Amino acid sequence: MRTNIFKIIALFLLAFLMVQCNSGEDRYTISGKLPANMKSDTVYLYNNSMKPINKAIAKDGKFIITGKVDQPMKAILGNQNDGFLQEFALENADFQFTNENGRPAVKGGELNDLLFGHQN
Repeated sequence: MRTNIFKIIALFLLAFLMVQCNSGEDRYTISGKLPANMKSDTVYLYNNSMKPINKAIAKDGKFIITGKVDQPMKAILGNQNDGFLQEFALENADFQFTNENGRPAVKGGELNDLLFGHQN
């Protein structure tokens, strides 16, 4: 009888740990390096109305923004004051901002790659 109770407790603990480990999938992460001509060290994540919804302070030109969205949405990454703005489809996924040959792009996320993949 005691062995069965320990097995049940162990199964509940295992199930709890599995749920906790998978909870990270419900978040977005945007990482990248600032364009050289950007004067500010603050990168904003704006919604479709250009209202800031998240931000990061870059260190050594690199930044990481993390958060969570309830559903995919149009978002804009950048800084209005520096004229650096890049539109993309934000969803709970990993994203990478690139600025190769002066062409900014946000890569990652299934929906984003479908909508904007041809531009990257």
